[in-house]
Amino acid sequence: MRRGPPPLPSAVKKLRGTYRKDRAPGEPATNPGAPDAPRWLNADARAEWRRITPLLLARGLLEVIDRSTLVGYVTCWSDLIDAERRLAEEGSTVIGARGQLYLNPQLKRAQKARDQLLRYGLEFGLSPSSRQRVVASPPPAPPLRPEPAEVAARRRRVCGPPAAAPGREELRREFGGGG
Repeated sequence: MRRGPPPLPSAVKKLRGTYRKDRAPGEPATNPGAPDAPRWLNADARAEWRRITPLLLARGLLEVIDRSTLVGYVTCWSDLIDAERRLAEEGSTVIGARGQLYLNPQLKRAQKARDQLLRYGLEFGLSPSSRQRVVASPPPAPPLRPEPAEVAARRRRVCGPPAAAPGREELRREFGGGG
């Protein structure tokens, strides 16, 4: 049995600034991208899928192969939401068959879902403690593309030709600068 904490993904180490290539020699090739959500997910799970997937992608923490782990995370989220809704409706205690008060079974269900969410969150670096250690850099800016010819032509029609930048002599005349 392996001892110690589970290894962190290289993407998490890179965000933290602790990545060392010599310590990750046999790392498998990555295939970044968002996996497709299963059709059978309920509305709460699907909403969480749509919320969390872009965030994980932006941090480089999601690959296509991570589908089952992401499914586990969003279904635990859905279970937690369902249990909390039922607790809000029924209250934290229920009356048993003989009239005794019992803790609502939804309390245990909600707590179990929270524990599982925490475990799945560790897999993706989503826990508050791991988030404090990660120094996330802003996503790279999209590459600049040259302006398409039709946009430039439309701009010239609407705005007129671009004004020439003032030359050195014009600036001296306007601001009275010396040489």
